[in-house]
Amino acid sequence: MKLISTILLLFCSFGVFSQKEITWDDLRCEIEEVWSEEFQGYFIKPKFEEKHTSLNSSKIKIKGYITLIDDMVDYYTLSLNQNPFEFHYSKKKNFSQLMIMELQFNSKPNDINMKKEYWVEGILILNEDDILQLNYILKDAVIVEK
Repeated sequence: MKLISTILLLFCSFGVFSQKEITWDDLRCEIEEVWSEEFQGYFIKPKFEEKHTSLNSSKIKIKGYITLIDDMVDYYTLSLNQNPFEFHYSKKKNFSQLMIMELQFNSKPNDINMKKEYWVEGILILNEDDILQLNYILKDAVIVEK
């Protein structure tokens, strides 16, 4: 019985420690503008490095501001600042990028205060090619305490 309890404890602990707490700096990358024939315009394409791709499909936790973009389809974003469409520039690393990610909640969150920072966890998906979605997507998103 003791062995079964120990094994169950190890499995539960693995779930708790398998998530990685990240910051927005961990997501910063160089970008390039790419022409889309389909949309007849340029779009921002990230240049993901190994440090980014190692996070792809991983369970992460990140802090930011939640914004409801479209109430009809429950489209939420998480961003570095209260203004989700603010660009962040760095002369050192030659990037300018929206620090924003799409949140895909399993159930609609209640009482979001857009002036408050939240910790959110979920599965990070890196998106390089689908210009109809953001570059960062958090699947199975859940608002959590730190």
